[in-house]
Amino acid sequence: MDHVPAGAPMYYDLDPQFVAAVVGPKGGVDYTEINTTRINLDPIILAVYPKVHVMDVATRRFNILDREQERAQHEMAKPLELNYLAI
Repeated sequence: MDHVPAGAPMYYDLDPQFVAAVVGPKGGVDYTEINTTRINLDPIILAVYPKVHVMDVATRRFNILDREQERAQHEMAKPLELNYLAI
């Protein structure tokens, strides 16, 4: 992984598909031209710090107590139902 300095554009070049050898002017030195596709990347968020308002926490209600009360009522009713069925 390459480290990109802050503010530098993030991109990478795809592998070249075509390479052209070009003769220099007046029979001079040859040079090659490479056509590639450059992919620009958008930065992604690595961490999010959500802000939760105090009133949202205060008004949010967890049904733990309600579920425990309901479970306890079922547990207490179970022996009564067994007694009724035994009669």
